[in-house]
Amino acid sequence: MIINNGIFHLSFKQIIYGLLYPIFIILHYRYVSLLLKQESIPYHEPVIYGLIISIVLNILIIILLPYKIYKISNAAVWLIYIMIYLPTLYLPHYILNIETNLIISYNLIITLGFLIIIIAQYLPSISISNLSTSHKWFTYSVGLVIISILLFYIYKNIGNFSVINIFHVYEQRDNYKELLQANGRIFAYISIWLYFLFVPITLSISCYFINTKQYFIAVTFIIISIVSAMSVFFLTGYKSAFFSIMLVTAIILSFKTGVKGYAIIKYIIYIYLLSYILIIINFSWPALHFIRRLFLAPGINASYYYDYFHIHQIYYLSHSFLSKWFLNEYGVGPPFIIGKVYYNAPNMSANANFWADAFANFSYTGIIIYSILLSMIIWIADSISKKHSLRFALAAIGMSFYSLANSSLFTTILTYGLIFSIIFLWLFPPTKSVCDTVDTRPRKTPEKQ
Repeated sequence: MIINNGIFHLSFKQIIYGLLYPIFIILHYRYVSLLLKQESIPYHEPVIYGLIISIVLNILIIILLPYKIYKISNAAVWLIYIMIYLPTLYLPHYILNIETNLIISYNLIITLGFLIIIIAQYLPSISISNLSTSHKWFTYSVGLVIISILLFYIYKNIGNFSVINIFHVYEQRDNYKELLQANGRIFAYISIWLYFLFVPITLSISCYFINTKQYFIAVTFIIISIVSAMSVFFLTGYKSAFFSIMLVTAIILSFKTGVKGYAIIKYIIYIYLLSYILIIINFSWPALHFIRRLFLAPGINASYYYDYFHIHQIYYLSHSFLSKWFLNEYGVGPPFIIGKVYYNAPNMSANANFWADAFANFSYTGIIIYSILLSMIIWIADSISKKHSLRFALAAIGMSFYSLANSSLFTTILTYGLIFSIIFLWLFPPTKSVCDTVDTRPRKTPEKQ
């Protein structure tokens, strides 16, 4: 059943999925906590009234989420809802042994921040002039830049690549840390850009040329994307590089214009259920590591960020670009403090989502400020991507939005290439006429007489 008032589409199926998915998050966290029995993954029975307030806040957000996905902002709010908001809303009740009213305060502020981001969907788009270039000319130019950087990356590390087991990557990661000390910051940027920026861009270009039946160009860019991702994986041991191609491909295959937002939750529940089947046959790695890292970690580490920084000195970005104005009393960034305190690993970088980082830097005010900044970025991305098909735009920018679940907003903008993805969408010639075969305007549900 769907209720449509012309602005919001209240789908009862959407509400059901929105209430069902947190159950999977909570039960899976309980399973991981009881099985691993680590101090860094505790389990506490929640206070009921605090949990009820979280459920009420969740229902409020579900009602306001877009029923169907027509543009970047629609997809972005669903991604934030699933990957960041829900784990951050529910898991602190089960992780933190603090006063429930403090957790409720945190939940209320992140809900307010999320509401600000949701409102960005309804802002009128701005007119942005486009460059007049051909698809092939621009594609060849982008391809030349990416191939040059990739060949340089391979040349500089020709003796450091190692064919590694995806289940045993930490020795290679230690080797990579030593390389970073020798090669400097720009080398770290290139490693991340190769799979967070270049893989999405090359696969989005491939998507366009497959639709125009220019298969040689499409296959060439698919090969570039594979080489980029695997080069990073075999050098750094980053599993996210290994899975980046699959994630972008899933975006291309799943996000046709007008897809229902709650369908994303349905597919993720299938992943949970598949991991449970694998547990039955004694293969628990996906449940203990893949799902925990992908879907639970944003909420786990966000809980620790709140637990620590609501009673300790906040950063004011003193570890970053405001270091000239504020003293960093810790000497390291927030992820290393959390790694040291909660994981007993001083060299561990326990990254968390952009709201957690906002709280570490500016407390509750930071959550609101970062949400406003992100809503402005999403608004600009919407305006720029009007000329593109939904699949093309999301393939190019989706990985950058995903990084919000595990990094700060400013790190996402530069290090994970969000700003460059937006520039690419602005410069690339229109793709909507080729890739979109349906009307992208939301339609009103006819009223019953």
